[in-house]
Order: sequence, then structure tokens, then C-alpha cells
Amino acid sequence: MGHERQEPKRDRSRETEPDTDAEGLTVADGGGEAGRTRARARVLVVEDDIATRDAVAVALSDQYDVVEANDGVLALSLLESHRFDAVVLDLMMPGVNGQQVLRAAQARSLSVPFVLASASEDVEAVARRFGVADYMRKPFGLDDLEAAVSSAVLRGVWRDSDVS
Repeated sequence: MGHERQEPKRDRSRETEPDTDAEGLTVADGGGEAGRTRARARVLVVEDDIATRDAVAVALSDQYDVVEANDGVLALSLLESHRFDAVVLDLMMPGVNGQQVLRAAQARSLSVPFVLASASEDVEAVARRFGVADYMRKPFGLDDLEAAVSSAVLRGVWRDSDVS
């Protein structure tokens, strides 16, 4: 049995058709036409547990265009080929884990703020080691996650506007 790298099929019966952004990425429902009329920050959610990934994507989709990855391999591919304003990253995933994603992102000079969301007892130490924007241990409140992502997106905006 090989490790499935494609995003699992999701029940999108409540949507008329999947939303896509300017780069053709499928994004979580962003709240209707009002959400599509202005530029929105794009957040990558990297989580192997589908229930957690869905909950995070739904919680963030009112404010952001959310792209989902179910493993580190897909996350790195997306990070190399698309621009994200923040990444929510699980540490404990099969195959390429969160620390490997962080290491590869640093090695490739990918400048995007990360928010770690993990059940790992090492999440705080990993956050310090890699200088991530924020971290939280599972289980976490979605309000706390939304605040952390908002802060990370703002850090990314400030970083991109720094002309020094």
C-alpha cells in the first residue's frame, strides 16, 4: 500500500462548485460572493487528520482563502509553487513530518510565517528552534488558532512591505 499524496475527496455537496483562486488552487468556501470581491490572504493548512484539517479549514475560511494539504510532501510542493501568507502546520505526520517541512522551508529560504498546531510535547521547543510565528498544543480552541493565524498573516504583510 502506497502513501496517498493527493488531497482526500471531500463532501462538498453544500457548494455549487469548488472555489479556486487566481493560481487555480482549490480553496475552502470563503463565505460567498462577499468573500470573493476583495483580495484575501491565503493560508495553507497541513494536517494528516481529516477531521482536524476540516475543522481548521472551516474556522479559517471566513477570513482567508484556505488550501489544504494532508502531508508534508504535498505541503512542500505547494510552498514551492504558490505564495501563502501563513501556514498552519502539524508536527506529527507520517512520511515527511512537520519538522522536516520546517527544515526544508528554511533550506529553500521560503519566507512564510508558520503556526504550529500539534499534540507533540516538543511543540514549544520546535517553535523556538525554527523561530515560528506561534504554536499551540492540541487540543486547542479555534478562536485561539484564528488569533494566531491573524497575527502570523500580519507578520507576513509587514515582512513583505519592509523595503530596508
